[in-house]
Order: sequence, then C-alpha cells, then structure tokens
Amino acid sequence: MSGARLEIVTDAKSKPGDIVLGRCAEQKRLARDIDFAALGKEGYAFRTRSGRLVIAGGAPRGTLYGVYGLL
Repeated sequence: MSGARLEIVTDAKSKPGDIVLGRCAEQKRLARDIDFAALGKEGYAFRTRSGRLVIAGGAPRGTLYGVYGLL
C-alpha cells in the first residue's frame, strides 16, 4: 500500500520499531496481558510497548484479521 519494504525477522533478530505478529516469544515478553481465550478464533488485539506494535489474535485467523484491521 505504502511502498514500504518490511523485513521479516525471527524473535532473535527483532529490534525496537519492528512489528510483532502472533504468539511468539516477543509477544509474551511485551504483551503478556493479551487474553487469547477471550479473543476466540477470530478476535485480535493491538498493544504498543517499548516503541513496538504487537498484533496478536486467536487461532486460526485472528492475527491475520488484526493485520487487515491495521491496514
């Protein structure tokens, strides 16, 4: 949409400014308050912590819908 090129990195290589997607070590470290059970299968949550955006959602499509919601 914007022409920006976003690099895809693992938890080990992530840094401030990166967008954190889904359930992963960085999500657990930055946004452990997300209640995945309450989100159900398709719900999602946004959190901002330490200069980063966390988008995480329920399985199987919640995180995908969160990305769509951001866009």
